[in-house]
Amino acid sequence: MALCARRMRSLFDNLSIFRIMTQATLDSQAVAQIELSAYMQQQSQETAQYEVDSVPDVFGNLYRVWGGSCGINLLGTFYQNLDGFWISQTCCISEPQQWFTSDEAVAAIVNVLC
Repeated sequence: MALCARRMRSLFDNLSIFRIMTQATLDSQAVAQIELSAYMQQQSQETAQYEVDSVPDVFGNLYRVWGGSCGINLLGTFYQNLDGFWISQTCCISEPQQWFTSDEAVAAIVNVLC
């Protein structure tokens, strides 16, 4: 009988620890989900402030980034060079910048404060 009582207490203790761990896991998952939702909402609001289109060029497509708080203005352009890098050129800075991805090129153009 004493052995059975010890096993029951051990199982109960393990169940209590499991409940605590499960609650902590669910809490951290809920926090992560809320943070992800807030991040996605912020990104969608920032994305809505600019547009990207392209025009054909001799060397490929030239992408243009349009946007701005005072209406639609040309913010800059970017293209992919022969080495595979993305080159961005903002309208207010004369120095082109080199990036690994097109998303980095767009972010560089959008985030420049003229």
